[in-house]
Amino acid sequence: MGRSGRAFVDLDGLTIYPIFDTKPTALKRKTGEFTNLLAASRSRQLKSGLVELVGELASRLRKHLMNDCSWEDLEEYILNTTSFWEETNSSTAIPWYSRAAEGANEDNKKEGDEHNEEDDGQEITGTQLLDDLDMAIFASVEQLDCAPENVAEELDAVLSSSLWRRHIEREQSSLQGALDALLKNRALWLWEKTNTEQRRAFFSAGVGYNAGSLLDANIAALAEKLELADATLAGGDIEAAIENILYLTRFFMQVPTFSTSTKERPDKWETVVGDWVRGTALGSMVDKHGDRCIRFIQDGIVYRMVWAVEAVRAHAVTYDKKFAKVLSGHTARTLTYGVPSLQAALLLQGGLPSRNMALRLLADMPGDFSNADGLKDWLARISPIVSAQGYWEDPGERVIWNEYQKDLHREVNLEWHYTEESLEVEWVNDSLVPELSTPLRLIREPTGSNLLVCSPDLHVIGRVRSNWPRHLESDCISARTDSSGHIIAECFGPRRL
Repeated sequence: MGRSGRAFVDLDGLTIYPIFDTKPTALKRKTGEFTNLLAASRSRQLKSGLVELVGELASRLRKHLMNDCSWEDLEEYILNTTSFWEETNSSTAIPWYSRAAEGANEDNKKEGDEHNEEDDGQEITGTQLLDDLDMAIFASVEQLDCAPENVAEELDAVLSSSLWRRHIEREQSSLQGALDALLKNRALWLWEKTNTEQRRAFFSAGVGYNAGSLLDANIAALAEKLELADATLAGGDIEAAIENILYLTRFFMQVPTFSTSTKERPDKWETVVGDWVRGTALGSMVDKHGDRCIRFIQDGIVYRMVWAVEAVRAHAVTYDKKFAKVLSGHTARTLTYGVPSLQAALLLQGGLPSRNMALRLLADMPGDFSNADGLKDWLARISPIVSAQGYWEDPGERVIWNEYQKDLHREVNLEWHYTEESLEVEWVNDSLVPELSTPLRLIREPTGSNLLVCSPDLHVIGRVRSNWPRHLESDCISARTDSSGHIIAECFGPRRL
């Protein structure tokens, strides 16, 4: 599936969907898929995510004030105070931005824009909205050390020709002013609440003010526990490492940015964290904790907890460069791959898709490597043993290992060169052999191993005889006839032995 035409110029009417299957049922099905895709694309609009974000917050604030005030009144209110960011609902004591406004963003919606968060079965919380807005502001303002009174000007300069600016200019003028005022107001509030070092720390950690301020207040204790977790994992004391990791996990379960909802957590989620770090087989964990543990591992551990511990590391390094040496990243790697040792994590990072296989290999043939080069040397030593018949009793594991070996031996990071190959051709019609230097195309036959010689308009006029170099399929950039009736293929690709 692709698009043809000039980038940023030919945007409509040039969509190409190649269909190689000529069977009537398959052709009908794929043609239907393409028709549905085109219909769906016409119902979507390219919208600024920042406009959507600020518009949702503006709608919630509007509902909070004066029983759904006008956009003009909202703009006037925003321009005169920043205190509303800390206001709560008088009856529930819940922040106004955490209360979804009925009919939120109705004034922002365009006809045909049918997609929203509810379509995905998930509601974006107010905390998520603010975190996303804060991160967008920190990422947009290059001069994080600018004075609060200058931050609005910095935002204007950055967003002057952005999709945000083009989008709000199409809105009614009253809405334009309210959205622009709310964005700048939040930036001013952030600058008044933080110093330059904090803003840099929040930006490095990829968090907004709510999560960043909690990190800031607890960074010494969090960095200490993370350092202990890294050290105990490196020393092989898995149970001590789990205790330190659980300390961090319990803390981050109280931070909305990094926590999962209680209904998504298994009843014994702390046990799931410990089992994941130990490298317990996933099937065994599902038998013990149910299917919810899979979602919790994917979202709560591999995504949110890894983000959280890396946020601690980035935050700590921003304040004190010594943490760049003592925080090794071992904990994040363990939480990502679900194995306790660096060596097993490197095996999985290198493409081996089975945690059980990685742990078994290292139990049978321990290695002390700590980087990709060391892993490569270790694999070269053990491969004859592991590849021998009988090592893998499970046929599936044997297939996985063989595929892993193939991937390892693929040539990567080689220097590229221009080369020419002279190829003997069997022409379809000897009386129609192309003239000298005629440009040609080389295309592999879809259902076979023949390399077809085609005219520029893709008519087949010959076939390359057997034993053609396999790199031609990927590296050939042009071909032409020569005086002997052969063709010369010009290639550009990695030099091969």
